[in-house]
Amino acid sequence: LVLCAAESALAEPFDHFHLLAADPAKAVAWYKANLGARDGDTPDRVVIGRTIFAFIKTDNPPPSAGTAVDHFGFSVPDVDAAMTKMQAAGAKVLTPARDVPGLFKLGFIEDPFGIKIEILQDAETPGVHHIHLLVPDPEASLAFYARHFGGERAKLKGRIDGVKYTKPNVWLLAQKGDNAAPSQGHAIDHIGWAVSDLNA
Repeated sequence: LVLCAAESALAEPFDHFHLLAADPAKAVAWYKANLGARDGDTPDRVVIGRTIFAFIKTDNPPPSAGTAVDHFGFSVPDVDAAMTKMQAAGAKVLTPARDVPGLFKLGFIEDPFGIKIEILQDAETPGVHHIHLLVPDPEASLAFYARHFGGERAKLKGRIDGVKYTKPNVWLLAQKGDNAAPSQGHAIDHIGWAVSDLNA
């Protein structure tokens, strides 16, 4: 977790994913071609909605799956079409698309850089949908983030406990994972919030 000073008091709470890739230029091109990202303010990053994806050159970073920041969720109009396109572009299908009653259709891929992504179909929250943590105490973790970075404690689709942020609309979800490795040094190295007063 990294904190950064916001440019203004209007900066939104959730700011970025910091990702590791052997070839940041290829990662940038892949995210533009497959997730609709646009160029960021430097060549090693892209923006999706209002969320920054910044890549750091690192040879052979371990995958994100099984770490404290296991994956992020990305909502599309058609899960099957999106997963087929991503697989053709070098992604590995981890879990084929399926309908989850009471939630939405979803599947899991690992992009060519080791980043686990849940591809899902939720019209209420298109684009960057959620951050999924693996932690020993999910309730304590959600309470920590809500206390320090705001957001609304709520249930995704009335079923899954989380913290809902707005501008950008993104959920923070936490699942029990006693043996999750720290995210640092893995394909999803850390997540970042923008704050108006860094010292505070």
